[in-house]
Parts: sequence; C-alpha cells; structure tokens
Amino acid sequence: MKKFALFTLIATMFIGTSVACSKLDDDRPITIDKLPTAVKTFVDKHFVGLEISYAKLDRNFGDNEYEVVLSNGSKIDFSSNGEWKEVDCERGEVPASIIPEKIASYVAKSYPGTKVEKISRSKRYYEVELHNDLELTFDKEFNFLRVDD
Repeated sequence: MKKFALFTLIATMFIGTSVACSKLDDDRPITIDKLPTAVKTFVDKHFVGLEISYAKLDRNFGDNEYEVVLSNGSKIDFSSNGEWKEVDCERGEVPASIIPEKIASYVAKSYPGTKVEKISRSKRYYEVELHNDLELTFDKEFNFLRVDD
C-alpha cells in the first residue's frame, strides 16, 4: 500500500510539473508588425524581393524567440534580441551575405560548386548544411572542426 501511495504521489508531481512547464512553452502566430525591427531589417537586407509569409513567437521558459517563413519557403529563427540563429533555405541557397567569409571560402575551396542550404550558429559553433547533405561544423573563429554525412 505504501508503494502505491508513493507511486501515486510521484505520478501526480510529474503530471503537475509537466502541465506547469507546458504553460512556459507557448508558440503562437503573430502579425508581422509585432516582429522586432532587427528581424524585419535582416529580412529586407538579405532576402530582397521576398515577403514574410508567416511569423511566430516562441516563448520558451520566459525567453522570446521568433520564427519567420518567407514566401519562397525559407525559414529563419531569431533570438529575443533579433539576431539570427538559423537560416534554412531548403529550396534554395543561403544568401552569401549571411555566411561568414572564412566559412564561405572554406566551402568554395573544399566543396566547389556546392550550395549552402542551411546555416545555424550558437555560442560555441557554426553549422553549415550543403545541398549534398554534408554538414560542416566550425568554431566561433570559423575554423573547420568536422564533417558529418
């Protein structure tokens, strides 16, 4: 009986915590005018002629992040301060103006004729996905670290 009571208590705590955490993770569509100016400026500068089709606010544990989908299907994730975190141009190519020069040079030299379809960055590294499905990882100083296929 004690085991059943303990199990019930633990299950109740787990469910309660899950419900509470789900309230902290809130994704919802927003209008384009609600996007930070930095997000709109980035899109206008690097994706000339494309419109924002869809915008979403992701609330994760009190931190706001933004996702936009462009009229050509490209997706861009932004941090709360409007800096890009990931650019995914699955049906095309990431604009050269977004790719750091040292990474662009490495890709051009090591994989001539390939296109960068996706680039993401974090505090520690950059990841680049090429149209041939190779994934390249670079450190924050843009030094090549590894390749995954």
